Amino acid sequence: MDDSAENWGISYTYVNDPELETWEAYGLRSHPSYALINPDGSLHDSGAGRVESESTIDWIESHLS
Repeated sequence: MDDSAENWGISYTYVNDPELETWEAYGLRSHPSYALINPDGSLHDSGAGRVESESTIDWIESHLS
C-alpha cells in the first residue's frame, strides 16, 4: 500500500491486468496508474503516479464515509 493511502486509512483493490483490459477500458497509459471509479462504474479521474490533485483527494475523502 502506498504511504499516503496508508496514512489516510484508505484500502483499495490492486489489479493485475496482464491482458490490459482495465488499462484500455479506462485509458491508462503508464505504470503505476490510478483510476477512481464512481459507484455507477463511470470514470471519475485517472492519472499516472501518485494522487496529487486536491480535487481528487477531496473526492476520495467524500466517499470514505
